[in-house]
Amino acid sequence: MALVFCDGFDHYGTWDHTTDLERIDDVPTPVGSARLSTDPAENQINYKWTLSGAQGGGLGIWQYTTVQRRPSLTGDPIGILVSQSIWYESWINRVFSEPHYNTLIVGFAFLAQPGYSGSANSPIVTFYDYDGKECARLWAIDSTGRVRMTAGDNESLQSFYSAINTTELYTWYHCEAKWVFDDVDGGSMECRINEVEVINHTGIQTYKTGGDSQGNFSFVKVMVGKGIHNAFFMDDFYVLDGEGVYSNDFLGDCRIDTLYPNGNGYYTNFTPYPEDNENWENVDVELFLRNAGYPFYEDQYYGFRIDWDTYNEAEATVRECYNLDSIVALDRPIYGIQTNSVVRKTDAGHKRIEQFVRTHGEDYNSPNPVDVGDFSRHYYYPVTVNPYTGEQWTESEINSLQSGIEIII
Repeated sequence: MALVFCDGFDHYGTWDHTTDLERIDDVPTPVGSARLSTDPAENQINYKWTLSGAQGGGLGIWQYTTVQRRPSLTGDPIGILVSQSIWYESWINRVFSEPHYNTLIVGFAFLAQPGYSGSANSPIVTFYDYDGKECARLWAIDSTGRVRMTAGDNESLQSFYSAINTTELYTWYHCEAKWVFDDVDGGSMECRINEVEVINHTGIQTYKTGGDSQGNFSFVKVMVGKGIHNAFFMDDFYVLDGEGVYSNDFLGDCRIDTLYPNGNGYYTNFTPYPEDNENWENVDVELFLRNAGYPFYEDQYYGFRIDWDTYNEAEATVRECYNLDSIVALDRPIYGIQTNSVVRKTDAGHKRIEQFVRTHGEDYNSPNPVDVGDFSRHYYYPVTVNPYTGEQWTESEINSLQSGIEIII
């Protein structure tokens, strides 16, 4: 494993996005809740992340924005904005499918906004270990343009700043940070802005003595935001664990694009509904926000739900996969892929699936089968190298790739 997770914040589609919060007047809004527009174009962030924080009485929201780092394939803008007041905080998080040990690398495009950035409560990203303790943080740009890295629960082990004027407001940067965990003096912390080193410390303690309850050093969850006083944009987010031969260190500035199903693949064993639709058409589901608060509607999951008016279903141990759009000519290395699925269980009893990719006429399942719940959930499977060749993916291999799931019980 090298690629742990990636998200270009460009999910099932790209549309024109507004920068203003829209209230929904026909349904009461709970105190302290920010409610977004019912337009699915403005709520795609809920698809791959869990929107899990709404604390305080002020107003702070996650939303898409027309301020952009780069255009998407369709020319529409992408990227997310976090803007939080001194009373209110919200965040999104992703729990990884397994613990990742010893080395953590994170990269993303970043644009600082004027506001409260740089206070003691303004982390950009926070990583947690197997025991739920904070193990690493990268903090928001402060008023002097410094970047800050910390290690340890509540910054208990290390805290380092870059030089002043490393960054400026209203400017996109590519930010990368790396932690090597050790409970004595074998750890290190490094940060790069636009591939230029701005923090580098070695021979330090970066983890609590003895590791976590698994007897090692691990990270299993990331939160983006999680703190008041934040104001920044983010795009093209990825996490690496330093393992393997490829994509195991700083990557430099890179982009993440999303490919959508455009045809049935080798397996079409699920039953489509409506029956006159092709299977691949039904998986291009439309997300929308049903209600940010109460009452709790059927099929709602953390404030949003899948439109299950079109879907594919099966009960037996069968596979289903789809062809995907082709990528534009990049002439650049491909650092990894991630296949994504939205699944729920509607029958009684236990149900488990495995995601897989199909390349060179062979199926390659995820090593981590997942138990499917009663609510719509997102599942992902990162694949750093082509499992058939053992080498980095090529454009032609991506263009012939198929993605799908298998019901295994």
